[in-house]
Amino acid sequence: MILTGCSEMFKQSLITQEGHLPFFLNAVDALVSGGKLTGIQNRRPTTQALTTVSAVAKTWYRFFTLGFMPLIIIGAGLTQAAWRRRRRGIAVA
Repeated sequence: MILTGCSEMFKQSLITQEGHLPFFLNAVDALVSGGKLTGIQNRRPTTQALTTVSAVAKTWYRFFTLGFMPLIIIGAGLTQAAWRRRRRGIAVA
């Protein structure tokens, strides 16, 4: 049995505050598995923010995805068509 002073800390808005969630998880772990997982939960999750991309990099990505990749796909299709024509014995213009 775990005795706490108030149940307000387990409400959705308060459980995300500093200290309440690890306490709750460690209390549940202590009741369920005797505290075997408590050492694992001591690590706090870190947030990994995305870095901002420069204007030059954005332009390069746009060129690559909107311009260069379709050209590669078209080139691969034309090459495949030429190989098929050669295999069938049809003259390539």
